[in-house]
Amino acid sequence: MMTAIPQPALGGKIYRATVMVVDIEDFLSIAKALPLDELGTFLNDFYRTVGDVILAHGGYIDKYMNDTVVALFNVPEALPHHEEEAVRAALAMQVPYAAFLDRWQLDGHRLSVGIDTGDVLAGYFGHPARSEFTAFGTTVHRAMVIQSSYVPDVFIGESTCRAVKHLFPTRPFDQLGDETVYEVLKGASQ
Repeated sequence: MMTAIPQPALGGKIYRATVMVVDIEDFLSIAKALPLDELGTFLNDFYRTVGDVILAHGGYIDKYMNDTVVALFNVPEALPHHEEEAVRAALAMQVPYAAFLDRWQLDGHRLSVGIDTGDVLAGYFGHPARSEFTAFGTTVHRAMVIQSSYVPDVFIGESTCRAVKHLFPTRPFDQLGDETVYEVLKGASQ
């Protein structure tokens, strides 16, 4: 029987956070074309490419789900202007991501990024023998829905837009329930 590694106490607290969800457009075609061992190398290269940018902007990498990366800003450490840093990271990752596509000799497969700001419950959750730091709540869900509904490019929720509209050109793009989703326009300042 395996001995459990000591885990932090389970539970969390409420944070005001900006959540970023990053995904590769049409990843399934890539996954079908690569052998599994090469797919693992591909994904680790992708995680490093976008993760380096997220970390450089003060974000916390929350989780990996296939070709999706979820990042938190202002959690677990306080980050002034977390909305701005998340949008800057989304824009800044476009150049290293293009180099990543070149390394893998891929065309298309643009990044799809969804960002939203609001309250999240963050902390250690899971089984007492294996827990992980993560976040839950409607803000996380909205960021995921924004990312998956508006492919590709950078799209932000209403709360994020209110905080960054003086810094980045945006345009109303669609309604998601009772909130407007905004597209961050190309050529936005980084």
